[in-house]
Amino acid sequence: MRRSCSEHGFVEGERCPRCGDETYDLDDREDRAFLRTLVRQRRLRRWLHATGVGFLLAMMGLFGIDCAADLGMQLAARSDAMLMTTAALAVVLESILVLRLPREQREFERAVVPDLSLRRLLSVPALATVACIVVFVLTSAPHSVGMLWDERMVLEIEPDALLYAMHPLAIRDGRELVTLLTAGLLHAQLDHLLGNLMGLLVFGPAVDLRLGRPLCGLLLGLGIVAGNLAHAWTTATPEIPVVGISSGVFALAGCTLTLMPRRAMIYGPSGKWRVEAWVLIPVTTLGFGALMAALDPRIAWAAHLGGLLVGGVFGLLARRAPVPAAYVEAETIREQQVMG
Repeated sequence: MRRSCSEHGFVEGERCPRCGDETYDLDDREDRAFLRTLVRQRRLRRWLHATGVGFLLAMMGLFGIDCAADLGMQLAARSDAMLMTTAALAVVLESILVLRLPREQREFERAVVPDLSLRRLLSVPALATVACIVVFVLTSAPHSVGMLWDERMVLEIEPDALLYAMHPLAIRDGRELVTLLTAGLLHAQLDHLLGNLMGLLVFGPAVDLRLGRPLCGLLLGLGIVAGNLAHAWTTATPEIPVVGISSGVFALAGCTLTLMPRRAMIYGPSGKWRVEAWVLIPVTTLGFGALMAALDPRIAWAAHLGGLLVGGVFGLLARRAPVPAAYVEAETIREQQVMG
């Protein structure tokens, strides 16, 4: 029988030798649920503290830049710069707070709430997210858009960064083939970046756990390359460069569709109803995606289809692979959380 104190982690006996509080049985479902809720509340408080301090540090840092180079007030006036800076600082500060916990308490939290947080933090979609954000910050600059009476500042990609974008004319000539991959890290505007990062968040974690990091990384890379190749050879405007990781996101969606078609993507209250992958993905990728491509000619629809096709084939080939224990554990916890 494993027992634990809510404050001091794993202990022997029915009372904690350090504080005298009654201990909980980790093999008991109700005790484990109570401890899981308690640890989640502590984690939430840590994240709130880290986010608040990160916001203050971001404000002070941007104000300091303004005083030194007359740039900070412009940056601080834009919510996109504040959002990314605060989020990055919050991640760092929360990690520091966790490291300051006693070792036994860190082990206790990992055991009681096996949400695989470290595994997800180091997953391929998470690393791709960080890479895209860093590249966007390094390659974007403020530009003025709109009319004089409705002028606003937005972050857009710098012209020099387009050297690493995919140019269909060059690809057709067999040149600059490395840009088939590097273009996936570049994004034209903030809304373009956020849309793709949302796709990585929705489809990436489950595929990463199901396939493992090496295969997930291979899938993401193949999706980006295949999507860019499809666009390069089908586009009617080959002189326009292409950027974005969306074809990789569609590869993850296609893999989810064929590898995990019955995985619930949307839940109703207490799990009373659910929308599974075989329903949601065709509607969102083919239906909604085709509509958006028709409304916005800048969207590389052929790249999306190329990524989706590669992901679908990849998922079919991976169905024979054994299911990792981490994936089973994560899906079990997910179901328990939904069902309450």
